[in-house]
Amino acid sequence: MNKNFHEYEAEVKSLEEKLHSFEDALDEIELAAEDNATVMIGESFVTLTETQALERLNNLKAECIAKLEKAKENIEASGKEMDTLKGDLYARFGKLINLDE
Repeated sequence: MNKNFHEYEAEVKSLEEKLHSFEDALDEIELAAEDNATVMIGESFVTLTETQALERLNNLKAECIAKLEKAKENIEASGKEMDTLKGDLYARFGKLINLDE
């Protein structure tokens, strides 16, 4: 459980960085006075119209937000489950065990 909890925390951090990158990219495209934008898809650069690029980035941002919310829910659920288990183990073994990191 502890390993999963830390993996969820790392996932949240990664997704928050991605979300920030998407927001920066959206701002840059909106500020650019060009009709076309070059977007990296996989390992290739593709030229899209400003509207297409904004739509794609908004979709990616929405997906990232959904994943971020799910990861935060997983953190909360894991934390609650770990707290319950810690309480049970401390009640059973008292000071004989140490479950703190």
